[in-house]
Amino acid sequence: MGIFKNTANNRNREDKVYREAFLRTSAGLCLLTHPDFKIFNLNDSFAEIFGFETGDLKGSLFAKVWKKCEERDEFFTAIIRTGNASPREITVAGPDNPGTEVVISGVMLSKEMILITVF
Repeated sequence: MGIFKNTANNRNREDKVYREAFLRTSAGLCLLTHPDFKIFNLNDSFAEIFGFETGDLKGSLFAKVWKKCEERDEFFTAIIRTGNASPREITVAGPDNPGTEVVISGVMLSKEMILITVF
């Protein structure tokens, strides 16, 4: 029982560290559901990069920050086909945003979840 308890405590500690790293990094991080591309979770940095408040984006479609275009389609196709999209410098335009220059990358964490990173 003692070993199990220590493992559970370690797991809780690790979860807290990862959560804090996700929330506090200056890199914009966003978890998207797949296949619908809804913003499941994000950090404040991600929202700020695109001129939003965190609560404005959570649960929204990713199109709110990057409207559908050929470049976006290529980006997500790479993630789905190969598991990741290497960092690339692009201008991301949304419905209320004429364009924000970012470096963006993505990785497929599971069949249901994609991690997007922006700088």
